[in-house]
Amino acid sequence: MIRFFSKIMYFILCIVLFLEIVVYFLPKKQIWFYTQQKLEKYYISLNSKGYKDKGYEFLLEDNSLKYDKLNVATSKKIEVFPLIFINKVKIKNIKLSEVLSDMFPSKIEKATLYWSPLCGYKIEIEAKGDMGNAHGFIDVLHRKVVIDLEPSKIMKRRFSRTLREFKKVKTGYRYVKTF
Repeated sequence: MIRFFSKIMYFILCIVLFLEIVVYFLPKKQIWFYTQQKLEKYYISLNSKGYKDKGYEFLLEDNSLKYDKLNVATSKKIEVFPLIFINKVKIKNIKLSEVLSDMFPSKIEKATLYWSPLCGYKIEIEAKGDMGNAHGFIDVLHRKVVIDLEPSKIMKRRFSRTLREFKKVKTGYRYVKTF
C-alpha cells in the first residue's frame, strides 16, 4: 500500500516538475506580441518601451494604453506571472489621461488581476489608489463587470458624479455593468 502511494506521489511530482519547466521556458515575448495583435482587433493598443523575460515572470516597462487612438493611461511597470493554475498580472504606478481625470482620480498605485483556468471565465481584480480600494471581477463568458469600491475622501469629495453610477451597499459602493 505504501509503495502504491509513493508511486502516485512520484507521478504527481513529475507532472509538477514538467509544468514548472514548461512555464519557465514558455516563449513569453511571442505570447506578448500575439496578445498585442489580438487587442488591435478591439482598437486597443498596449505598447511598452522595454520587456524582460525573467523565467517565471515577464516584465513590461514604461507602458501606454490607447483605445481607438485616444491615450487612456500609462504605467511604469507591468509584471506578468504566467503560471499554469493561476496567472497574475501586477500593474504599478498607473496614471490615467487628462481626458479621464474629470471622471476618476488619475493616480492608481497598483492593480492586480488574477485568472485561473480552474475558475473558468472570471478575472479577479484588486486595485488601490486615490479612488480608494477596489476589488471585483470580470465575467468574460457573461460579459459582466462587478466592482466593489471603498471610496477615499478624494473620491467622495471631487468625484461624486462618478459615484452616482455606483450602487450604495454595506461595504461601500458597487458598480455592475454588462458589455
